[in-house]
Amino acid sequence: MFRGGDATDLISEFIAYGLSTNTMYIIGVTKVVAAVLLLISIFYKKIELPPLLLISGLMLSALYFHFSIGDGLIKSLPAALMLSCCTIVYFLRFPQQTD
Repeated sequence: MFRGGDATDLISEFIAYGLSTNTMYIIGVTKVVAAVLLLISIFYKKIELPPLLLISGLMLSALYFHFSIGDGLIKSLPAALMLSCCTIVYFLRFPQQTD
């Protein structure tokens, strides 16, 4: 339902985006590492920002690739929700100072 293009699996989805399987594995490992670091940051707040920004960047890229092949909004929904969550966490954790 959320796969890009007419893809039925992850490999064909990355092929639909014009990306290689090596790119798929690199992105997969990056997402897992960022997610683990974000979980660790619950206890060690100092490492929260890098994985948060990394996941946000990956989700922005996912949205770009969904729209670049003409996917509808429903297929972009998981990436948009994850990006929204990252944005909320960022603004709650790092409030902007006003003078």
